[in-house]
Amino acid sequence: MKSTRQSRFSLRENRVFSIFRVAKDDKKKPLNAKPLRCTAFEELMLAQDSPQYPCVIVYRMHVRGKIDRIRFEKAVAMMIERHPLFRGRLQTRFGRSTWDIQSTPECQVEWVSSRIDSTWIDDSYMDVRKEVGLRIFVQEQGDEAIVVIQVHHAIVDGLGLFNALHDLWLIYDALSSGATPSLTTVDAEALLTRNQFGLTWRKLLEIIPRQMIGLAGARQFVMRRPEPLVPHSLFSSERAAPLPVEVVTHRFESEVSNSLRSLAKNQKLNLNDLLAASIFTGCEQFRATSSAQSDTDWLRMMVPVSMRSTKADQQQTACNIVSAVFLDRTPVQIRDRDYLIESIHQEMELIKNNRLALMFIFSLWLGKLVLFRNRPPQPPSKCQASMVFTNLGKVYARSPLRDTEQRIVSGGLVIENVEAVAPLTPYLCAAFTAMQYAKQLSLSLRYDPRVIQRDAAESLLGRIVADVSVQAAYSSPTSATAAVVTGAV
Repeated sequence: MKSTRQSRFSLRENRVFSIFRVAKDDKKKPLNAKPLRCTAFEELMLAQDSPQYPCVIVYRMHVRGKIDRIRFEKAVAMMIERHPLFRGRLQTRFGRSTWDIQSTPECQVEWVSSRIDSTWIDDSYMDVRKEVGLRIFVQEQGDEAIVVIQVHHAIVDGLGLFNALHDLWLIYDALSSGATPSLTTVDAEALLTRNQFGLTWRKLLEIIPRQMIGLAGARQFVMRRPEPLVPHSLFSSERAAPLPVEVVTHRFESEVSNSLRSLAKNQKLNLNDLLAASIFTGCEQFRATSSAQSDTDWLRMMVPVSMRSTKADQQQTACNIVSAVFLDRTPVQIRDRDYLIESIHQEMELIKNNRLALMFIFSLWLGKLVLFRNRPPQPPSKCQASMVFTNLGKVYARSPLRDTEQRIVSGGLVIENVEAVAPLTPYLCAAFTAMQYAKQLSLSLRYDPRVIQRDAAESLLGRIVADVSVQAAYSSPTSATAAVVTGAV
């Protein structure tokens, strides 16, 4: 009797809120033998999805070398087999959304023989009720290729997708040499606990006092009304064309990225602090050219934050283990450079030290439990963020496939460069993505061409690049001494 009570207590301890409880019977079945309940974050991504605003992450890889089609398709199939959500279709019954994991891969590689150019594949909307949320296109011309990967954000976050694609190139390399792929251990059954973020009841009780610090930020999020980067009306399904994928990218010289990192280190800042400040500055200057801007407007930056903090998280298959934080600034605050950088740094440190990124997850849980009562959330009807900024860091920095230039080399193929862009949502017409690959820092801007013309998008990115370059050339310590009053930003 004692052992039974102990096992029951242990089971309860490892469940945080009923929205991600897993039935005992479910654990006994293979993953593809039962529906997998959607998490609150996944349901948010599904609610924001429409043909006019596809909630799809898009990656683009420039490959030098001739891809072996049979070998590549086999590697894709093996990657999909390893990551079950790439085989999932959405089911909704009685207001509850679940993933039905297919037993065999459905994704087919689409081969496109055409001229290599800078265009992206525009067919990005995915109805995950009718198809799996993964598409792969290969555009070939001679000994060059562009590989475009489209994945529904309800399935995986950006970092999880990068890890899965690394598996793809490891498998392709092994198939080319006849060796066994050297892959990290993953646990597909861990998908059942992907919504726990390493929390138990004990750990939850420990962090609740620190979460109280974030209540002021939560109040500000609700009370403030951020402005879109460019004022525009919502594109409804009745009168709007599907959203194409339009991207402009700048790759900095290695000296610039090295100088920027040195500057951040000398000033005891993070690279993200400097990049976020440059994006705020560029966006404020861009809006200043329009008569629509007021000094009292709030510009809100959404910053995705990876929640992969435990060993179990590192062994997860491709999925969403991510949250988000929000930085609000007015044009007056943005133009005060010292204050801007120092306030961003202090706010992000406060968030990091107290795990305040969980506040966004808790709000989704609360909405699911109380507000929506197991009904899916509704699409946004007003601007919730002016822009989104994602930093994927040094991608593939520890890969065994790296060459001396830090590029991936797989089966004789060289991945020359990589781009990644986040989805756009209603009233959010600009998404920035930074990453470092092959010793180069790059910054990509995905923009809504229905709102921002290409020359305007290039001008916007140019302003940000110019600001980053000025920071990189600035080698003396910052004079930032502005005090940040709690709750003022």
